[in-house]
Amino acid sequence: MLRILMSMRDPFPPQRPDVKALFGRYLADRGLGTDLLAEAAPGAGSCGSAWQAGRVELFVPSSSGRLRKFVGAAIFFFVGLGRASRDVGAIQVRDQIFLALPGLIVARLRGIKFFYWMSFPFPEGYLEIARSESLAASPMRRFASILRGYTGELVLYRMVAPRADHLFVQSARMLEAMAARGVQRDRMTAVPMGVDLASLRAAAITPAVDHRLLGGRPLVYLGALDRVRRIDFLLHVLARIRLAFPQVILILAGDASEPGDLDWLRREAQRIGVDGAVVWLGWLPSEQAWSYVKCAEVGLSPIPPGPLYEVSSPTKALEYMALGVPVVGSRIPDQEMVLRQSQAGVVVDYDVAAFADATIRLLMEPARARAMGARGPEYIARERDYSVIADRVAAVYRSLLTPPSIKGVEGADAPAPVVPDHGR
Repeated sequence: MLRILMSMRDPFPPQRPDVKALFGRYLADRGLGTDLLAEAAPGAGSCGSAWQAGRVELFVPSSSGRLRKFVGAAIFFFVGLGRASRDVGAIQVRDQIFLALPGLIVARLRGIKFFYWMSFPFPEGYLEIARSESLAASPMRRFASILRGYTGELVLYRMVAPRADHLFVQSARMLEAMAARGVQRDRMTAVPMGVDLASLRAAAITPAVDHRLLGGRPLVYLGALDRVRRIDFLLHVLARIRLAFPQVILILAGDASEPGDLDWLRREAQRIGVDGAVVWLGWLPSEQAWSYVKCAEVGLSPIPPGPLYEVSSPTKALEYMALGVPVVGSRIPDQEMVLRQSQAGVVVDYDVAAFADATIRLLMEPARARAMGARGPEYIARERDYSVIADRVAAVYRSLLTPPSIKGVEGADAPAPVVPDHGR
């Protein structure tokens, strides 16, 4: 079996499907083992038994202060890269910009490949946080974000990306953005988000039973509620929809990374006059959140325009589709491509009136909405199920990790594997 060592910023056990499903299950089934370096989530302890794709080394933070935790994590990851990479074919650093350079150096010293997995443009994200009004009262935190942003740009775009053996990026648009920075296209692979249909089917999701939804016409938003994501946009959309349909309810399934952001959003709901029409669920395990999606007549996926999010591959729209719920989504390239190809939703501008009007039309035409929703599961099964994505990604890893002599023997009898270029 081919094996890589992946260091990641996500806590263990991972919740993101492109780690949990893709690496933890489907790539392992296709002959790619993944050893992990990660920080243990609170309460996770030091046991890696939840990961069947390879070995796990966990940093378990102490409760002795932020500085000691930071220093301890840095030592753990730096030492772990050297210790755990002795018998793997590649080191892959996922979204840890400041660990990427040590990872690259260790890989070169060991004579193995180095890959970087970029699921989000974190340097731009830090700079956006610094510009956010939510940090107006915290100059030191703003300065720290600015420092991390500009230093991250230097490390990632000038030092790591040009020297990595391969970059895995989140979307076709992110691939083009990195190509514009000088990275060769043939050294990058776009791996958009997907849905683990096997887990979804095994969970046998049924609509949630919640008295707050009785007599209402629920809409749902599934995702982060951080202020930088401008979720107050949905509150204005809700107010406009309720002029036509007073019984409409908005389900918000998610949380904010900063408590102040959620408090601000609640105050905005009160100010706009829709607080009584919002069901605040907070963070829920996937199966519970999906049960609320099953209650909804329309799934909402407004992604703010701009360079920070236009390179994203939104998961929420895919989950709505997998559950048979029609989508109203904004014009983020990956999302727009999926909705247009599947015809399982409506694409509109990131505009309150456009979002509200499109949703109102679906509420007025339930037969049309049901027909849209019915197209979603078939499209996900064909294009965005993680078992399908894994076939494509496994072929890339095999081409990168198979020794040239073996490639030559295989190539004598069969053509090299071709990874489909869907939507690029």
